[in-house]
Amino acid sequence: MKKVYCDDCLSRTQVYTWFTRFKNGREDLNDNPSAGRPETSDRAELVEKVREIIGIVANLTTRMLAEELNTHKNTIWRILTEDLEKRKVCARLVPQELNDDQKMARIFNEKRDFSHRPSSVLACSIAM
Repeated sequence: MKKVYCDDCLSRTQVYTWFTRFKNGREDLNDNPSAGRPETSDRAELVEKVREIIGIVANLTTRMLAEELNTHKNTIWRILTEDLEKRKVCARLVPQELNDDQKMARIFNEKRDFSHRPSSVLACSIAM
């Protein structure tokens, strides 16, 4: 068959597989019905679980979150970056945009940390 139809036909193994399926009672070529996605793939529910966990412990790794929620670490990464709009800063995911209170807290902390340094260093270190 390969000589006549080239790559447009089934391999020998596939022919035997389908022969066995039809011999055992299969009547059509359509896929068997499946149960669908796994229960943990409900994205909205998973997003809320991730939000809740990082609200309590913000410095967990994606691998740790994935193990906790029984899902893949890439799924967790997409949720953190796309749904929760977080980005990695010094191995910690933080909001991409700071609100006014967060900006003021950052300024306060920077002033406290750099109180012994000249003001030019302070001006360069605060990023808003």
